[in-house]
Amino acid sequence: MIHMSNKNEGQAFSFDVMVAVVIFLFILFVFFFVLRAPETSTTESLQNEANIVANELSSGSSPLNIMDNGVIDDEKLQKLINSSYPPLKGAIRVKDDFCIYIQDKSGNLLYLRRGDDFNVTGAGSPIINISDIPCS
Repeated sequence: MIHMSNKNEGQAFSFDVMVAVVIFLFILFVFFFVLRAPETSTTESLQNEANIVANELSSGSSPLNIMDNGVIDDEKLQKLINSSYPPLKGAIRVKDDFCIYIQDKSGNLLYLRRGDDFNVTGAGSPIINISDIPCS
């Protein structure tokens, strides 16, 4: 007795496997490329937020304005430095952390407040360090 095998069964099986692999790869593609989380911060978004902070500090109509006729008002600056960070961040309306600091003409960082055991370089997030010194 001769037994004949049907070659179409094997071919149908491999076709089914190929279709399954294509569907699996498509789902994998959708999962990794379409549903992935957006980037946290880009250079462009950080630059936009820096411009927002700068505008808030120099705009005459802003309650956070520290400038009078192009010159930093020391009283307004001290009020800004003494501000608590969460309300300050809320008033400026930015999502990322920031530090407001001042440099002289040579690019040297100016201390805005000094003490026996601390130096403050700016106003803003306490988790940001400038030259290994906390922002606030």
